[in-house]
Amino acid sequence: MRVSTAILAATILLGAAGAYSQRPEVYSKERPLMTDFDMEDTPKPKPVDTGYLYDWIDGTLFQQVRKGLDIPGHFKRSGRSGKESVNVNTYDLVPDSSWFTNRAGTRPLTAEEIARGPNSGSGPKPGKLTVLRGKSIGATPGFWVRDEAGDTYILKFDPPGNPEMASGAEVIATRFFWAFGYNVPENYIFRFRREWLEISEGATFTNEQNKKEQMTERHLDLILSKVAGSNGSYRALASKLIKGSPLGGFTFSGRRKDDPNDIIPHELRRDVRALRVFSAWTEHNDIRVGNTLDMYVEEDGRRFVRHYLIDFGSTFGSDTIGVNEPEVGREYRFDTKEAAKVFFTGGVYKPKWRRDSYDPVFSPAVGRYSAKGFRPHRWKQNFPLNAFGAMTDRDGFWAARIAASFTPEQILAIVRTAEFSDPADTEYLATQIVARQRLIVQHYAQRTAGIADFRIVDGGRAIEFTDYRRLFPTESPGASTFEYSVKKAEGANGASLTGKTDGRRLAIDDRIAALGEGGDILKIEIGRTGEDRRAQIYIFKRSEGGFAIAGIVH
Repeated sequence: MRVSTAILAATILLGAAGAYSQRPEVYSKERPLMTDFDMEDTPKPKPVDTGYLYDWIDGTLFQQVRKGLDIPGHFKRSGRSGKESVNVNTYDLVPDSSWFTNRAGTRPLTAEEIARGPNSGSGPKPGKLTVLRGKSIGATPGFWVRDEAGDTYILKFDPPGNPEMASGAEVIATRFFWAFGYNVPENYIFRFRREWLEISEGATFTNEQNKKEQMTERHLDLILSKVAGSNGSYRALASKLIKGSPLGGFTFSGRRKDDPNDIIPHELRRDVRALRVFSAWTEHNDIRVGNTLDMYVEEDGRRFVRHYLIDFGSTFGSDTIGVNEPEVGREYRFDTKEAAKVFFTGGVYKPKWRRDSYDPVFSPAVGRYSAKGFRPHRWKQNFPLNAFGAMTDRDGFWAARIAASFTPEQILAIVRTAEFSDPADTEYLATQIVARQRLIVQHYAQRTAGIADFRIVDGGRAIEFTDYRRLFPTESPGASTFEYSVKKAEGANGASLTGKTDGRRLAIDDRIAALGEGGDILKIEIGRTGEDRRAQIYIFKRSEGGFAIAGIVH
């Protein structure tokens, strides 16, 4: 019987012995849960303010000190020992929820669909734009406008020395994270002229002292003087205002305790943990609480919290206000481990990336982004995040399988949405994204058995699977022959059948069929010849004949 949400919540909140060590349920004869419904009608939670200062203090001080004082062996390179994600179904997949929607890797996406991403239209309507408010503080200046269709957008700009860079990175990353399965805003490349802007009555301007004042034409000109543009024409990233009431960002550990739907600690959510893999691929180094957003929304008569990722200006080669520095992705903003190495060696120690030649800046529009020296498991965001440290190899392999589903044509279609003026920028960035994709799939396929997508074929008489090590092969992908063992999933020390198979197909022969005659669930462990890593597939014989899958553990 499937574990209900209430039982899962009780297990987590009570902290019963052995809680978190395994997911709630490994196999079931019922269909796998594909929607984890956490969108019940709830009262509005209290908004919280989680800005850059919170991220800096938590990541720089508390997270690193907490990790440093942890029990030896509690943290491993692959994640927290023995603490697998709990929001997965019996097929080892993440169900849809207010956090995540299965897209790439689950259903076919056309190049046109993936290039459109979350966008429902074509962006702000050209013509008169009513300015509602503006700011000169923060990483980049900008302002809010309402177009003649009545839609509200935030306009964000490229720095003068890097036209197209931040806006291009943001629209590309938005489409990638939408395809991965996350909630993101609608983001568009938008071009406008200065004379289209008209300041509304009551518009406010937040100055560099974080004080509000009545907005004037002088303030508008001040903002535009700091951004890329010429002859009164400007290119901007237009981000459509998300409908609902903002509640502040979500944390990467713990729960929002005043949201009854938020029952799983965030560091135990696979969709949150695996953001590390997706962020490494896209160089989303500035992923943190301040660049997430919980929105209290209304849908189908219900009011609940939906969780968003926002602000992708610091992705790929962009650091929003300039190009990425060489250490981006290789060190935290304040990296206690690296600092200790320098201190205890009297300054002699230098990390490998400093010893090697720095990655070049490809162009002002692309910035610094490449696959050179990229190591998925060593990648670091600006600040440590608890959920990223908790990620296991199974979490990473789940994300790698999603990454592997992108074709070069789809990736090129996404990069083209940046509308770079030089085709060489488009070609280079797409090529480097594909190169990083290969490294991600190779790494996590090596850290696990590397096989997935199990499916019953031939009327329930065989199992086929995908060998991810062969999708993006390395020089030593491991054996292509597989060993397997079969026994009843329940009952102590049952008899075990063994065998070998070549290729990516396992026949359910008469021996296996006889073992499952009574409808018992059978456990099949399969892995490469000569390796210890094994995937587990649970099958059972249906009353109408043939076998079906009851569960998968990668």
